[in-house]
Amino acid sequence: MTKEAKKEYMKKYRKENHDRILAHHRKWNAENHDQKIEQNHKWRKNNPDYEKEYMERKHYLWRAWHAMFTRCYNTNVKECKLYYAPRRIAVCKQWFDYDKFKAWCLARGWKRGMVIHRPNVEGDYKPSNVVFLSDPSEHAKIHWEMRKGGTIE
Repeated sequence: MTKEAKKEYMKKYRKENHDRILAHHRKWNAENHDQKIEQNHKWRKNNPDYEKEYMERKHYLWRAWHAMFTRCYNTNVKECKLYYAPRRIAVCKQWFDYDKFKAWCLARGWKRGMVIHRPNVEGDYKPSNVVFLSDPSEHAKIHWEMRKGGTIE
């Protein structure tokens, strides 16, 4: 079966069986709802720092920190495969701890809306090679120029 034929078959199958599949999922969720809630409550009770950790993950700096690691170490991500892994760009060891990274950023004047930028694009993410740009469009312009192989004025 060719790729296109399989795609058409699956599309037709989902369309024909949509109601049956949806009914199955609704039934399963209804039957297992109480069990899922109970497991969630047990987990939260055994993890008193859950609320703090959950709220921290919503923080813009946590997202930037996580994205930095994703770009450097997750080879399933296009940016990592094409730009970061071949040049062996890494994150300094002290920033493996999010709390240390956050403290460093706040001490250097990071504010919401700023983006992390490495002036030396061949260098690692480390205190001597990270600055904050207040205008995200400037950050995008710099990276666009670097990908085209140009220079920044």
